[in-house]
Amino acid sequence: MIQVLLVEDELIARTHIRSLAVWEGHGYQLCGEATNGEAAIRMIDELEPDVILSDVAMPLMDGVALSHYLVEQKLGIPIIMLSSYDSYDYVRMTLNNGAVDYLLKHRLDEASLLSVLEKAKHERLQEQRHIGGESLKSAGTIDLHAKQNIVKELVQGHVNSAKQMEVNVHLNEAGFGTRNLVVGAMSIVHYHMMDWRQQDKDRNMFIRSVLELCQSQSEGIVTHIGEDQFALLFSFERIRSESQIASLLQEEKEKLRGMFSKFMNIQMKIEFSRCGLRLTEVADGYRQAQDKLHAMNDTEFGGRDHQSPAAGLSIKMEKQLLGAFDQKDEFDMVTLIDRIFAELAEQGASHESIRLTLAEMVQLAAKVGQKHGVAAPTLDRLTAPMQTGLRDAAGPLGLKDKIIAMYSELLETLRTREQSAYSGYVGKAVRFIDSRFRDNISLQLTAEHVGINTSYLSHLFKKETGMSFVEFLNRKRIFRAQQLLEEGVSVKAIYEQVGFNTYNYFFKVFKDITGTTPLDYEKRSAEQSG
Repeated sequence: MIQVLLVEDELIARTHIRSLAVWEGHGYQLCGEATNGEAAIRMIDELEPDVILSDVAMPLMDGVALSHYLVEQKLGIPIIMLSSYDSYDYVRMTLNNGAVDYLLKHRLDEASLLSVLEKAKHERLQEQRHIGGESLKSAGTIDLHAKQNIVKELVQGHVNSAKQMEVNVHLNEAGFGTRNLVVGAMSIVHYHMMDWRQQDKDRNMFIRSVLELCQSQSEGIVTHIGEDQFALLFSFERIRSESQIASLLQEEKEKLRGMFSKFMNIQMKIEFSRCGLRLTEVADGYRQAQDKLHAMNDTEFGGRDHQSPAAGLSIKMEKQLLGAFDQKDEFDMVTLIDRIFAELAEQGASHESIRLTLAEMVQLAAKVGQKHGVAAPTLDRLTAPMQTGLRDAAGPLGLKDKIIAMYSELLETLRTREQSAYSGYVGKAVRFIDSRFRDNISLQLTAEHVGINTSYLSHLFKKETGMSFVEFLNRKRIFRAQQLLEEGVSVKAIYEQVGFNTYNYFFKVFKDITGTTPLDYEKRSAEQSG
């Protein structure tokens, strides 16, 4: 997943860019948002973005100065500039500093943004290949087969202290770090039920195909241990946050599972060890990952027998939880968590299935926090009680209160970060809208809640958010409507759920804000998901 840092001081522009359908579905993720160049510089070390998308004209430190800083520090991070017509002279200066391209804000759409992101991604990959980096694809003074043999010896415990120095040298020569390691265990579901018509020849070709496909997509070293068993070794030398590593591993797991399902029509079980392993601990880490695999039988995982529930968080439920985070909607979030636990109980899911689902919910929270620029120590503190609970709890269904507490605290952190950009009155009004946008609220009702008169709140709101109270409220409602349409909720069932009294008014506002009708948006969402 290519990590993109958005640097933009205008709330409307940030909201518009977030709403464009160019992110996770195309391999990109907004890892954080900054409102000026100085804030961006503070976030670069922590988030390690692959690409920066920056406005030109901003307070404190503008895009020109930021692009100059990137060149001066030799960070090699491509920067894409956002511009208005009247700031083109500034854009020219950023292009001289090596900016990939520029986009005009009033013409910014999904196609233009995706095109220039692809250009920036290519430039970033070229830069990584040039400097070597930590990726196995960018270096390799020893061949792939030799790396795979090293990993196989490590996971089988054949590397003693005398041989450790030799292994350390070989891996470092290949551009692969030997600190903060994670090892994964991977096995093929229903492997022994497969039809091997030419026995060893078919089997060997199949295993070779699995290795080639996996290695072509994975940043780790993948090796075959025997039969249906594979091992993956990853190095996270430059990443200290356990929650960030957990999020990256979850993305790796999802990517590999999806790829094998799509291209080879097979299901994979994948689990990882704890992070922070040393070379001498890889064998123990592999056994730990294998124990997790063995705790799941094939039908529980979601193999050929679909009568048992699949383990893990469903894509639909993940989207709904992300929607609740985006809307800062605690009521929706708690309702969704209640539903998840109720379904797990009704299905009679095993403890390991429940643990897998809850672990994915923890990783989802970490991903959301990283996207909004929450500091790694804060995320580690938020997720620590659940991480401990998952290891120690005899009955994981009893962890519902802990996960609700974790999600609620993260939600409060996001609200505080969002409202810190506003004065006390406007921040309180924004929070009121977040929690009550479904209801028949008005400027007057909000002003009464905040404790000032309507004209003063209207003036402050316009000044600080760049839009009127009604426009802000309507954008909030329409954004939620878009999420519901993407989840498959029918148009007619939506308008009242997001606070509109009549369908006709909802239809008009939806088209004014998105440029398309609710029905067209519903149709396009169905086509994309289908």
